[in-house]
Amino acid sequence: MALTDTVFVYPDLDTSSVEYAPDFSTAGVRSWLRTIKMRDVLDFWNDIRQFRRCPNMTDVEFTSVPELANWMILLERPVPGGECLFRKVGAKIVELSELDITGQPLLSLPDPEYRRMFQANCDAVTRAAMPLASRYRRMLKGRSFDFERLDLPLMLESGRVGGVLVGMHAAGAD
Repeated sequence: MALTDTVFVYPDLDTSSVEYAPDFSTAGVRSWLRTIKMRDVLDFWNDIRQFRRCPNMTDVEFTSVPELANWMILLERPVPGGECLFRKVGAKIVELSELDITGQPLLSLPDPEYRRMFQANCDAVTRAAMPLASRYRRMLKGRSFDFERLDLPLMLESGRVGGVLVGMHAAGAD
């Protein structure tokens, strides 16, 4: 199947369900998160961050957290204001969405509303260099899933924030 197949073009995001954590501090985001998996993603990011504002993209080693990596995405925006690229997409996310967009630009997301939200989150996180947590509902495989998502900033080799580590988990999808 190709990304342009009609099976991938569906309004899967319930925009009325989207809510964001009111506090963007690490502690505030942690207290807002409901799922252990997303708290574990935040802990992983904090561990590799150490005492820096945010970790380097090269510090992200999915092999060190194989189970957690199934629920993570690594995005890179090589040029300021440019297109985001999916560098890595976790196996559980691929399985649930039935779509592997590793190596593809963000524009390859078929649902325009979901793509817009993904882009807005990426913009906010790279601009503020702060964590961003959200919850939303999506239809996948004919079922409604409640997602919890965590977007975390990453530094590029150039020294600017241009990467995003995304953790997402769907209730009932384990």
